[in-house]
Amino acid sequence: MKITIVTPYDSANYGAYLQALANKIFLEELGHSVFFYKWRSPKKRKQLFFGKKDSIKNLIKYVMKYKYNAHKYHVFSDALDIFHEIDENELSAMELAILGSDEIWNINVNTFQNPVFYGEINVPKICAYAPSAGNGAELERYNSVCCSLAQVEIIGVRDQSTVELVEKLLNKKTKLVVDPTLLIPFSYYPVPNKRIISEKYMLIYSYDISKEHIEWIKRYAHEKKLKTVAVCMQHGWCDKNICVSPLEFLSLIRDAECVYTTTFHGSIFTFLQHKRCYVDIKSKKVKDLLAWTGMTNQVNRVNCTYERFIKILDIQPNYNLFEENLLIRRKQSSSIYQEILTKIEKTQESGKRNDLYMS
Repeated sequence: MKITIVTPYDSANYGAYLQALANKIFLEELGHSVFFYKWRSPKKRKQLFFGKKDSIKNLIKYVMKYKYNAHKYHVFSDALDIFHEIDENELSAMELAILGSDEIWNINVNTFQNPVFYGEINVPKICAYAPSAGNGAELERYNSVCCSLAQVEIIGVRDQSTVELVEKLLNKKTKLVVDPTLLIPFSYYPVPNKRIISEKYMLIYSYDISKEHIEWIKRYAHEKKLKTVAVCMQHGWCDKNICVSPLEFLSLIRDAECVYTTTFHGSIFTFLQHKRCYVDIKSKKVKDLLAWTGMTNQVNRVNCTYERFIKILDIQPNYNLFEENLLIRRKQSSSIYQEILTKIEKTQESGKRNDLYMS
C-alpha cells in the first residue's frame, strides 16, 4: 500500500524523528511505500528551533542561543532527506494514513491542536498506531476531535492513560502497543560507525535537571575522569554542548561510558544499547516504560543520596530481563499492527475487484 504517516517527524528533538524513522522502516520491511505528510509550514517549523521574539526576555534568549539553534536547525533539516515528504495535493495517491506515534493526542500542546492528528485528512482509510494523549485529559472538551477520532481505526495506544481515555470518550476497546522505536531490532537503525568524541565521556540528554543532580553529575564525572557532554539541549555547566543528527545521537549513546537522561526516547535508546545509566523520572510515560521493561533499578528514589546515584551508574543493568520483556511486547505489537494492515489491504483489494466488476 501507499501509506502516509501523520506525525511530528520534523520536530526539534531526537525522539520525534526516530519514532517516525522506526515506523517507516517497519512498514517498508512489510513491503509498503511510506510517505510523510507535511502538515506544517516551513515558517512554523523554524519557530520550533529559534523560539519567539515577542518580549525583551525572549529576544535576549533568541540572540544568545542563535548560533547553537541555527546549527541545530540545519542539522535536523539535513536529516529530513531520509523521509519522502508529500503535501496536500499528493494525498489523493495515498491508500492509508497512519496517525502517530508520540503525544499527538495531547491537546494541551499547541502543536497537537491541529485537526490532522485526529483524522481530518483526505485519505480513504485512517488508522492510529501508538499515539499518546500525554497529560491531555482535556480532550473530552473538544467534540469535533472526538467525532473525528470515532472514524479512526485505533490499532493500539502507547500508555494506559490513553487506553482509558479512548474507552471513555469513544467507547472503544484498545490495546497497549510499544512505541515504534521498539518495534524493530536496533540493528535496523543506520547508525554511523565513526566516533564523534575521542575522550571518555558521560552523555547528558535532558531538558531539565535539578541543581542537586547537576552537582552529582559534575562530581561523578570528575571522580571517573569523564567529560560531561550535553546533546541537543544546552547546559552551560557541561564540558561540551553539541548538537548532532538523530542517527549520530545514537552513536553518541553507543560510545558513552554512561548516560543521564530524563526523556522517554533517551531512555529507550540507552536501554537498546545496554548502557550504564541513571534515569530521572519526570513523566508518567517514562515511569511506565521502566516498569514494563524491568528497568526500575535505574531510576531516582525518594530521598536519593549521592552514594545511591553512583551505585546506579556503576552497575550494569539487567539487560537480559530487558530483552526478554521487550521481545514479548515487540512480538505482540508487531502482530497487532500487521494484522490490521493486512485486513485493510484485503478490504481495499476486494473493493477494487468490485469496482472492476461494476464497470
